[in-house]
Amino acid sequence: MHNEEAGVSRCAETVMGILPKLKVPASLIVVDDGSTDSTPKILAQLKTKWPNKLLIVTHEVNQGYGAGLATGVKKADEASFSHTVFMDSDLTNNPKDLVKFVTKMDYDLVKASRYITGGRVKGVPWKRRVFSQTGNLLSRICFRMGIHDYTNGFRMVRTKMLSGYTYREKGFAIILEEMYYLKKKRAHCAEIPVRLTSRTKTASHFRYTPAQIWAYLRYALLALAA
Repeated sequence: MHNEEAGVSRCAETVMGILPKLKVPASLIVVDDGSTDSTPKILAQLKTKWPNKLLIVTHEVNQGYGAGLATGVKKADEASFSHTVFMDSDLTNNPKDLVKFVTKMDYDLVKASRYITGGRVKGVPWKRRVFSQTGNLLSRICFRMGIHDYTNGFRMVRTKMLSGYTYREKGFAIILEEMYYLKKKRAHCAEIPVRLTSRTKTASHFRYTPAQIWAYLRYALLALAA
């Protein structure tokens, strides 16, 4: 997370309220990606409430979405967690869906899907929705992993599948980079249905730059050739 003072407490409280319902040992890893607002202070206060369940890793300077994911994976591996679930701190994805992931822990990769029965997209700007639908159509053709929603970052991965892997991307394309890597690893995949809602009090950091779009296309083409 980066400069999420408006939502960090709500995020932590919500996720921590769900963890006991999972019926498996679980902790919350938070990567503070060089926040310059009061996010670090709030996290320190939350740590006193859950000293053993809340694990905080801090980047001294902002390094971007991809670097945050890489740091989170490294921390999960160091803690010997069997599975790692990735989700954004803005609660666009419902933490209650964590329960669905737990039912599929036999899989190497479980993607949260907006595009299967029971899934839905609500309140998302049309430009972002068109970009997502187009990108996922292309990804389904190229990756051929039996998944409907490749670009959603809400997912669970068997931690050892990513152990020691060095991510190249620093932005949102890291999601498709990871998919390409897991395809080569012949990951056993599944999906769960989710409902995605737009951000409310915090602003989205997602940007559609030519470099970002090319990065998405690059991994799709690599997957097609694999």
